Amino acid sequence: MRDRALLAIVAGALVLNLVGMDWGLPWGMSMSMDDVSPWKPLSLPWRWMESWHKYPYLHWFVNLAAYLPVLGWAAASGALDAACLPTILPTEPCFRDGFRTLGILIGVSRVISALMGAGIVAAVYALARALRVERSGALIAAGFAAVSHALVVYAHLGNLDVPVTFWFTLSLLAAVRLADTGGRREALLFGALAAAALATKDPIIGAYALGGPLLWVLLARRSGRPVPPELPWLAASLL
Repeated sequence: MRDRALLAIVAGALVLNLVGMDWGLPWGMSMSMDDVSPWKPLSLPWRWMESWHKYPYLHWFVNLAAYLPVLGWAAASGALDAACLPTILPTEPCFRDGFRTLGILIGVSRVISALMGAGIVAAVYALARALRVERSGALIAAGFAAVSHALVVYAHLGNLDVPVTFWFTLSLLAAVRLADTGGRREALLFGALAAAALATKDPIIGAYALGGPLLWVLLARRSGRPVPPELPWLAASLL
């Protein structure tokens, strides 16, 4: 990132997202509705293989991957009963240090949201530039995103709202580039990012309901074929 103004905006967004990140901690569960931390990631893989949830599991796995160093430290220090692994359920007395480790895990989830929130700001700038907006206009767009009340609030939580917006914004950027140039790589990237958004919070499918068919029509008109050559790659990456 060579643009110092953009770097300052993204850094400012990250600071806003991190200030007050420790609210309500330490505690054993999040006080925010639909927050995945800490028990939903900890309940993997049992929850994934033998139970169900109203939302997909991608962000649970993202959080679990970030939890692993903390869980390793807790098991080595005796704060976590290693016999509880790999699936830790809230009904089991696995943690021996009260809410300390659980509070750290909730904090990890919030940091993930904070980083993704800052990533959204950078993606808004890139999307504006891809849409031929002048640099000053793109910086203004990024600035408004950085101070958006909703974005800053949800960046302090372990909810799915910031992650799904992160993947969706990146998929829009990939879609614009696919519409501009076509190509296998752009189709794969758009499909993968759209799939990540859908695997995070599936109601986002409504945001693709009109844009997807329009993109198909645009690519078909450019290639002169009813089925554009990028479509199989797009479908493969979605799957």
